[in-house]
Formats: sequence, structure tokens, C-alpha cells
Amino acid sequence: MKKIFLFALSMSMCFTIYAQNIDELSADELCKQGDNLYRKKQYEKAEVYYWAAYGMGKEDALIDLFWCGYNTNDCKTIEKSLGIARMDTSNYEALFLQRLMEFDEFCSNGNVSDGMEKIELAAEHHNVKALSFLAEHYAYDTLKSLTYYKKA
Repeated sequence: MKKIFLFALSMSMCFTIYAQNIDELSADELCKQGDNLYRKKQYEKAEVYYWAAYGMGKEDALIDLFWCGYNTNDCKTIEKSLGIARMDTSNYEALFLQRLMEFDEFCSNGNVSDGMEKIELAAEHHNVKALSFLAEHYAYDTLKSLTYYKKA
């Protein structure tokens, strides 16, 4: 019984330290912490930092949240982050990710040709992820693939 109590106490203290840490960081620092956790494939923990960064006005954190949701197959995180990001019609990153989701038929069934059209539109606006996606997509066409890789 004593071991269980000590374990619960230590977990509670860790969570308290974790929560205090988030409150003391700037939006940029929160994103950096989220990025570190993301690289370690600790997507749920990274989400906490990204949501906090977004709450402090760091809009790029929404795209990071999308990737956390994508890697954990969490459609709620995906839909919530993209739903917010789509409100800004000049956000080509969000547009690309939305169409990529439709192209992959992940969480929604989309029109493949429409998805590719939107990905190519995002690439025209120099979206590196869209350019990389197209480079991989056209791997069978070396010249076309290299063109996209160069632009990326």
C-alpha cells in the first residue's frame, strides 16, 4: 500500500511540475518543447505544449497539432486544429494539410483529383511540405520529382 501511495504522490508531483513549466514558458518556448517531444514521438505530450502555444497567439502551432493528430490517428485533434486554421483563407499550409487528408482518405473521403489540385496550389505558394509530397508522389517521373525536390 505504501508503494502505491508513493507512486501516486510522485506522479502527482511530476504533473504539477509539468503544468507549472508550461505556464512559465513563452509561446516560442512552448513550440520548441512541443517540437522536442514530437521528435521523441511523444505526440500526446507535444499536443499539450502546442495547444498552450496556440493559446498564446502562436498560430503555427495549429499545423503542429495536425501532425500530432495525424501520427496518433486522432481525428478529433486533426479536425479541431484544421477547423481553426481554415478560418484564415490565406493559410496555405492548412489548406495543403486538409487536402492531403482528403487525398489519403484519412478521417474523410475526398476527391483525389481535387486533393491533388489543392496540393499543387499549395506548392505554387512555395509550401515545402506540399513540394516534398509531390516530389515523392511523382517518384516514377524522375524529372518531375527532381523539379519538386529542388523547389522544396
